[in-house]
Amino acid sequence: MLENYSLEWNKESVRALRLRLGWCKSDLARRMKCSITEVDSWEDGSSQLATQVKGELEDRKSTRLNSS
Repeated sequence: MLENYSLEWNKESVRALRLRLGWCKSDLARRMKCSITEVDSWEDGSSQLATQVKGELEDRKSTRLNSS
């Protein structure tokens, strides 16, 4: 059932997942291989996530949901 679940990745959902995982912005940036500035831009809504990053976050979200 979780395989069919898809989250709309927006500024609120990116920040919520980051906080749920217990990560600071630099943790997310390191794991997504990007800059903290890019994480800031996702979370303030000034830029959208690339498809590759969305896939990485989906994997993290699924892992987190399945381990709960």
